[in-house]
Amino acid sequence: MPEVGGAIDPGSDAHDLVMALYGGMSKGERNRIKIRTRSAMAAQAAQEGRFLGGRLPYRFG
Repeated sequence: MPEVGGAIDPGSDAHDLVMALYGGMSKGERNRIKIRTRSAMAAQAAQEGRFLGGRLPYRFG
């Protein structure tokens, strides 16, 4: 089994289920991190008046 450091057997339904579960958990974690990062950047920009990330909009130049 992959979770104990063994090889992955592509023909095994149990291994397929475990990999699908890990993939779903990873996707959820990525989305959670994305939302938290964007929220923090928006709050910092609003509180400090800074533009964070990417090229500055024309009005800030």
